Amino acid sequence: QRTAGIVSSAFNLTNCIVGGGVLALPFAYSRSGLLLGLLLTIFIAGMGVFTARLLKLSAKLVPFAVASFKDLGSYCFGVAG
Repeated sequence: QRTAGIVSSAFNLTNCIVGGGVLALPFAYSRSGLLLGLLLTIFIAGMGVFTARLLKLSAKLVPFAVASFKDLGSYCFGVAG
């Protein structure tokens, strides 16, 4: 029985995400137009960068090593996190 390793799992996940984007972007641009589509793409990319920076900052401010998003959420928001 074969099991997936970390590298092959990460590659598979990346392939699924990129594949979905490759199929969805042309449709979104055809519906919204070139200018609005480009502006929305830039906005969404900026929000992704902003979110990644917030996660990095949150992980740095926690007084112990954070091993997962669950640990970070639990520390920041208690049981609800």
